[in-house]
Amino acid sequence: MTIYYLDTNIFLYAADPYSPYHTACKGVLVEIAKDALGAFTSVETIQEIESSGKVIPTLCVILSEAK
Repeated sequence: MTIYYLDTNIFLYAADPYSPYHTACKGVLVEIAKDALGAFTSVETIQEIESSGKVIPTLCVILSEAK
């Protein structure tokens, strides 16, 4: 399985329903949650996501719906 690096933008776009990349990025996260895609990120990315505000709660909802 190929493992992909997830940049901050994947998370930000997935959490923003107005982004033109929302559907694609949300789909990537759903595939990761279903173990259909391998991925990793960095501490710096997590810090950037956390500093952006409401992104983490939105991502939790996206990932809980994937199960």
